[in-house]
Amino acid sequence: MRGIVFMMALLLVGQIGVSAQPYLLVQTIPLEARSVALGKEVIIFLDDRGVGIYNGSITYLTYEENSRLIQSNEVFIQAGNSLKEFSKGLKEIAKCDKCTFYPYSRDLIAVYEDGFLKIIKNGSEVLRIKFPVRELSWSEDGSSLSILGYNKVALLDLSGIKWAKEIRTHLLDVEVEKDLVHVYMKGCNVYTFDERGILKWMEDLCGCCALGKLYSDSGYLYVLTSNMKLSILNSSTGKVIQEIPVKGYDVVAREGIILVRTGDGAVHVLADWSRAEVKGVSGGLLIKWSLPYWVKGRLRAIVDGESKEVEVGRITFIRTKGLGEHLVILKDSLGQNVSISVRTYPLVVNLGMDGEIEVDGEGNFSIEYEGRLLPLRGTVKVDTGFGPYYTVKIYNYGILVGEYSSANLKFFLIVAVLIFLSMVFCYRLFRPKKV
Repeated sequence: MRGIVFMMALLLVGQIGVSAQPYLLVQTIPLEARSVALGKEVIIFLDDRGVGIYNGSITYLTYEENSRLIQSNEVFIQAGNSLKEFSKGLKEIAKCDKCTFYPYSRDLIAVYEDGFLKIIKNGSEVLRIKFPVRELSWSEDGSSLSILGYNKVALLDLSGIKWAKEIRTHLLDVEVEKDLVHVYMKGCNVYTFDERGILKWMEDLCGCCALGKLYSDSGYLYVLTSNMKLSILNSSTGKVIQEIPVKGYDVVAREGIILVRTGDGAVHVLADWSRAEVKGVSGGLLIKWSLPYWVKGRLRAIVDGESKEVEVGRITFIRTKGLGEHLVILKDSLGQNVSISVRTYPLVVNLGMDGEIEVDGEGNFSIEYEGRLLPLRGTVKVDTGFGPYYTVKIYNYGILVGEYSSANLKFFLIVAVLIFLSMVFCYRLFRPKKV
């Protein structure tokens, strides 16, 4: 039933303009990552060769044993007793023997040592509490954090514990959004508590015992069950927005991109469809998707009953049959799809007999004449040669949308001159001679 409602929602999105998810799988990167994080412009990962970055190609920065990758407001790496910030490289920002670091930023760091959790802000300790820490999560603005113990969860701000409660089941992960604490429990149950520790909502996602991870970003909660699926929830209400049949063991998200690390270390890249734009232009439709430059995936588009390839993250122009409304269906490799209705517009081409060409329509036009490709802005004039007619090809966004011909004024003038000269010659040749 939930799947039927979701597909109806996709169809509605296509009619009213794209203004909400879904996420589509746009690329799978064949890494061998043991953990993965998402920076502003790159993927950072750990594998057996060390710390690597992916931005279309793989570069390794360093190799350090027992490294730990941390996704927070920025990306950090703990290697032994050293905490390093990733910023076009690795820069050490803190050291501590036998400590576990949980940084929010280089100036706001939680440190767990010998059963005590310390909060360090701008180099000074602002809080110290005794609490067992298995997992820790910072809110997006750094104003609060949640702690997961073995059977205990707590919400803190920089002044101390706001609430703590014992939950007698196996706790797997925790995420916090300012004053909302999300707890992932055995059985694929997600419980969310408010700023007073009162249960706000709960969701039983699949009734299983699979391991899983949580990640929250910009009002959404991403729940990954390792051997089943990724669920996307409204973090305030617990309403399931989308369920994606992708399997993995880590999930992180940032600005419309989700990364899911699989069991063999490959990384699935999913992109928020609300950041795409599909619009009709002259002779076809245009697909644009605001994605990082390193995303190099592909989708399939079905337009006018024909399947075409769409390169995501780039501008894709698809020529259509005729004008008017067209149903566009985009599919990913998981079989997920969105359906959008798009209106395309006419292309008006005026070819003058003197070689002056004018194109009126929607798009970015160029013309091809005698093997040369020329940009078309306003009007352009070509040398028509001496044939009876000349032919040009019109391109929109580099794709051929039409071929047009016109009579050649130069040819007819030459013919007219030749006829006139022939008449004069004949007149002089055959005119009566004077006696």
